[in-house]
Amino acid sequence: MLDISILIIGSGSIGKRHAKNLLNLVREVKVYSLRFSKNEYIEKIKKVIYVKNLYQEIELADGIVIANRTDKHLEIAKFAIKRNKHVFIEKPISHNMLGIREIENFEKGSSGNIESGFMLRFHPNLIFLKNILSKKKYGHIHYVRSSVGQNLLEWRENYDHKKGYAAKREWGGGVTLDLIHEIDLVRWLFGEVKMVSAMFGNSPELEIETESIAHLNLKMEEEFLVQLSLDYVRPFYGRNSEIVCSKGILIWDYEKGTINLQNKKGEISVLHKVNKDFTRNSMFIDEITHFLNSINGLNENKASNLNDAIKALKICCAAHLSNKEKQFVYPSKITYDYEIK
Repeated sequence: MLDISILIIGSGSIGKRHAKNLLNLVREVKVYSLRFSKNEYIEKIKKVIYVKNLYQEIELADGIVIANRTDKHLEIAKFAIKRNKHVFIEKPISHNMLGIREIENFEKGSSGNIESGFMLRFHPNLIFLKNILSKKKYGHIHYVRSSVGQNLLEWRENYDHKKGYAAKREWGGGVTLDLIHEIDLVRWLFGEVKMVSAMFGNSPELEIETESIAHLNLKMEEEFLVQLSLDYVRPFYGRNSEIVCSKGILIWDYEKGTINLQNKKGEISVLHKVNKDFTRNSMFIDEITHFLNSINGLNENKASNLNDAIKALKICCAAHLSNKEKQFVYPSKITYDYEIK
């Protein structure tokens, strides 16, 4: 257990997850919740210290985990980074580009580390996949298809989805930002995205103002194509990728925890399978442990850094602009004043 104090901002589902995981890793875990500061009821976790003076507690903490609503991330990040704090920002880093340049400038003068919450980088299947792709073991990539989705009505029990962030544009909702993991994985596994086209759809039965379906077409710097399908409407949870290479097809199935290879004869073999003790929470433990190690100077550079988080956000902005203007958009041309509306 490390002799450090971590402050978590936000007491929603992800904030609670980080708090529970950190209790086993560090000396002290504090949580700031806006509702708690207003003396409203929140569900507390045993052994976690709940605080009301946000900026005083940031000054006292060794590390900051920003897990509040997306549109509130940068305000807190700026304060913490200016004070050389180690900062972990949940995905996405923000809901638009306003304030991003300022964060970049603050980071240049900070001695703290900044990481972002893309926990899928710590999935054993994907670590294995990144390794074999880097070696080009199955030849060059022709194209990639990935999808993720789940019915928004069934994400959480006793939760009104119409009142949550997913339903509100100004809070950073909609599948493109909400399911940004797939966008980060594209860059992590395959390199930079050159061009984006996108079409969005809305499902009337959800009664939300944000997009519930997004189909993104990405052209990579290496010229092959990637298709991403993101949705809030799939009847049951699903997440998978198909990478069509010159020597076979690599298939990732999140639910089964496997990387399969389909050869030219159509025969399928298992290349990698997660251990029996692997759980979804394993990735969150590994990513927050990585952040703690970075505080102690033991960073192995596996996690998503500030640059990664910003580039993923730019791809989201490019997708929104493409859908709005019905044209191809270069993420590199997204300006610092771009707002998703």
